[in-house]
Amino acid sequence: MSLESFNRPYQARGAGKEILFPQWFGNPKNPPIHFVVFGDSTGANVGGRSGHGVAEMTAARLAEDARYVGLRNLSVPGATTRRARRVQLPKVQALDPDIVLVCLGANDVAHLVRLKVLRKELGKLIEPLVSGERKPLVILSGSPDLGLVPRLGPRLSSLVSKRVERVNRLFVLTAEEFRVEYLDFSNLTSGLITKSEEFFSNDKFHLNERGYEKVGVVVAEEVAAIVARAEGDKRSSPF
Repeated sequence: MSLESFNRPYQARGAGKEILFPQWFGNPKNPPIHFVVFGDSTGANVGGRSGHGVAEMTAARLAEDARYVGLRNLSVPGATTRRARRVQLPKVQALDPDIVLVCLGANDVAHLVRLKVLRKELGKLIEPLVSGERKPLVILSGSPDLGLVPRLGPRLSSLVSKRVERVNRLFVLTAEEFRVEYLDFSNLTSGLITKSEEFFSNDKFHLNERGYEKVGVVVAEEVAAIVARAEGDKRSSPF
C-alpha cells in the first residue's frame, strides 16, 4: 500500500493539528507526519516507564529519517478489537492521520473471543480506515505471545500460545484482504522476551520498562522500514 497521504499540503501542520497531536518528535523544519497509535495495553505502555513505550519509541525512530512526527496515542488497556472499533476508531478517523499503528489481539486471546466474530470485527475496524479519499498507511500488529507471561503455568502457556497463533492468522488474512501492512509482533520479538520476571511488571502479565525497551526497538525499526518502503513505492509510481 502506497503512502498517499505523504503528499498532503504542508499547511496540514496548523495550530489546530498541533493541539490534536500533543507530542512531536524531530526537527520542526522537516516535513510533518501525523502518527496515531491505537489498541490495547501494548500501545498504552502499561507497566512501562511513562513516555518510553512502543508508541514513543516508534515516533522517535520515524523522526530520525528527516521527519517531524506528531504522535497521538489513543490506546486503552484491556481493549478488544470490538471495543477499539466502537470507542477508538471514530477518534482515529477524526484525526485524519498519515500513519496508523494498530496494536490489538491480546485481549481477544485473553477473552476467548470466537475466531469467526473476531474476523468480522477486524474487517469492520480496518475497512473504514482504508475506504476514505485520503488513505493513511495502516500497520496492523497482531498479539504478542501471551504464553510467555510468568503468571501462566507450562500447560496453560502452551495452550495460550497456540491460541495466539490462530488469532494472529486472522490478522494476517485481514491485512491481506484490505491490503494493509502486517507487523508480526509475536515472531518479531521472539527470543527477545523470555518467560522471566525480569521482563515483566509486578502483575506478571504486562511488560516492564526493560521489556518495553527490548520490543520497542525492534518494533520501531520494523515500522520505519515499512514506512520507507511505502515512500519508495509512492515515489516510483507514475500516477
